[in-house]
Amino acid sequence: MRNIIEYFFNFVEKLDFPQVFQKSEMQEIRFLAFNRYMNRESHSKGQNIFDIKEFDYDSFRDAFKKVFEIEGYIEHYEKMMK
Repeated sequence: MRNIIEYFFNFVEKLDFPQVFQKSEMQEIRFLAFNRYMNRESHSKGQNIFDIKEFDYDSFRDAFKKVFEIEGYIEHYEKMMK
């Protein structure tokens, strides 16, 4: 997820994706683990995901979608999720 968001926002759209995690929509309790995971320094190390004791896949998927929704790219998200 981090690779996709980082690539899309930083390289394709030339946007700074970390700013989205400061928006109020991403401050919901159920998105906090996702925010923490996405803002880790490195996305290539396995412990970034495994150090989270309770990994809620549904919340991560919802937060992943929310990032694209907040930034106005929901059509791109829906197209790529097919």
